Amino acid sequence: MIMRCYQIVLYMGFLGPLPKAECEKIFKERGCDICLTFLASRNALRAHKESCQFSRSNNGLLYRMTRLGLGFQDDLKIGNSQGRVVALSCKMVGGGTDGSLDICARVCLIDEHERILFESYVAPNIPITNYRYEISGIRPEYMRNAMPLKQVSRKIQDYLCNGEPIWQIRTRSGRARILVGHNLDHDLKCLEIEYPTIMIRDTAKYPPLMKTSKLSNSLKYLSKAYLGYEIQIGVQDPYDDCVATMRLYMRMKSQVHKRENYPLATDPQNRNNFASWRENELEKMMPPQLLEISRKCAACYKKFNTMESLVEHMRTSYHSVHEPMCWICEKHCRSFASLRQHLIGPLPNANCEKIFKELGCNICLTLFASRNALRAHKELCQLSRSNNGFLYRVARLGFPNDLRIDNIQRKVVAISCKIVGGGIDDSIDLCARVCLIDEHERILFDSYVAPNRPITNYRYETSGISPEHMRNTMPINQVAGKIQYYICNGELLWQIHSGSGRARILVGHDLDRVFKCLGLQYSSVMIRDTAKYPPLMDTNKNSNSLKYLTKTYLGYEIQTRVQDPYDDCVATMRLYMKMKSQAHIMEEWPLVIDPKTCNIFGSWRQIEFEKMTPAQLLEISRSDYYCWCLDSYIN
Repeated sequence: MIMRCYQIVLYMGFLGPLPKAECEKIFKERGCDICLTFLASRNALRAHKESCQFSRSNNGLLYRMTRLGLGFQDDLKIGNSQGRVVALSCKMVGGGTDGSLDICARVCLIDEHERILFESYVAPNIPITNYRYEISGIRPEYMRNAMPLKQVSRKIQDYLCNGEPIWQIRTRSGRARILVGHNLDHDLKCLEIEYPTIMIRDTAKYPPLMKTSKLSNSLKYLSKAYLGYEIQIGVQDPYDDCVATMRLYMRMKSQVHKRENYPLATDPQNRNNFASWRENELEKMMPPQLLEISRKCAACYKKFNTMESLVEHMRTSYHSVHEPMCWICEKHCRSFASLRQHLIGPLPNANCEKIFKELGCNICLTLFASRNALRAHKELCQLSRSNNGFLYRVARLGFPNDLRIDNIQRKVVAISCKIVGGGIDDSIDLCARVCLIDEHERILFDSYVAPNRPITNYRYETSGISPEHMRNTMPINQVAGKIQYYICNGELLWQIHSGSGRARILVGHDLDRVFKCLGLQYSSVMIRDTAKYPPLMDTNKNSNSLKYLTKTYLGYEIQTRVQDPYDDCVATMRLYMKMKSQAHIMEEWPLVIDPKTCNIFGSWRQIEFEKMTPAQLLEISRSDYYCWCLDSYIN
């Protein structure tokens, strides 16, 4: 089993609170819990632990005694070519008015054999206001003969560069030395030293030594976890920190990995490994080949470091053929709003935007083969506000308020209400007018409604309803009964389970509010609400207003002055018909809640999923919402 993990993630996988059961069982018998290496036998493990378990070094104290009699080594020679790798550590004191400003007061430099190359107290440029003795062990008397900061910085920088100009240090093949440490950005800033990042080995930023959340671990934790001993207990010695970072570096350096000519993603030969123009080629690769490069979702194109992460993403994202898709790069988006941002938003995809501006319809976001085809399409796609409602009322000499159940051809109807205010503060929504149309935009029912509560605010500016309109209106209970009886079409409410019965599909916007005002109940399987349909929501998964949806996806405006419920019915019906007409691949079990697909990404199949390509994972993935295109297959 191959696991591409950071060291801390690998530790959690073997010995963490929720380890992988098979790995934990074998690892506890023949695994080293320090370096996480697996040995062939228990005897080999016992011998390995003697060399793997480090102890705190006393070489610093002995070296100081032999060199200068309880003194520090403060001479550095550039010509010493043996020290190719050096470790640096500083001890900080406080400056500023509140003592919170970090100032370097002691520095230590060692070679790869843990011998002290340079150690000195440092006289900072600003006064010390807090010596932090409990941690640093530094007293005012230690600073009397301290070396000035500029002199220390110059000595260390010259030694690190080893006679090579800093601007020429571009590769690891020159004379400059590799610098090891923990949180070196902070130390180098306090020492006022600049050094190329290519020569820095920082244990705080090395990904395999980070936490699972990709945050830095403390040096104290790293020493305990990966070296087997504790440091920074009581007064801290910078020599101990240098030794710990050097040992961590040597341990990471000694790992045996497969040799690659171009190991980094930024190398010249690797920059186009996952270029968009190689997508078809990459999708045909087998998992062992893809494992050498990366993992990318075949739907949204997000990249993942491990196959486990990609499978988990597919398990929770519910990608499917029913998602809005870019016709150019074939990227799947959760909603048309996301697709619109991808194509013509503030930060669009450059390649897709260039092609879409020439051959794409900015209403339905469809791509065409030529400009002539696009021009012909726009004449059909750009709809206008309908006057059929006014003409139909004139022909009928008023509002039609009769509904007949026997007309079973009308399989889809749209409903809309106009609301007035009730209650002491006019905040209670009361239905005062309702309209019902069929899929051909013909009015089936249109009537003013007498609510059960007194109306206190007619909201004439938007509803267009005045007191004289409400004189001979139909009671709300009678209206609700007529509508409920018509949409059920003779079928009992508790029997409506699918779209294959006699009950009618009900289309509208914010239908929960309509049902509440009318006192209606209806099966959710027959409701098509444009306010809750995921492809019509915004990028934050919030509902859009019907006015916005009509302007964006139909190309005309409604609700500009007094609002006619017929206009709202027509807009929701047109939106529904446009969503229904999408040509998606037909699947036998299209939903993730269907019996055959409810456990499609079960955890017990994890190993099987990890062997699949991203395209194969997308093929078995299912949608978490009912796509309205499926209504095309209902008889």
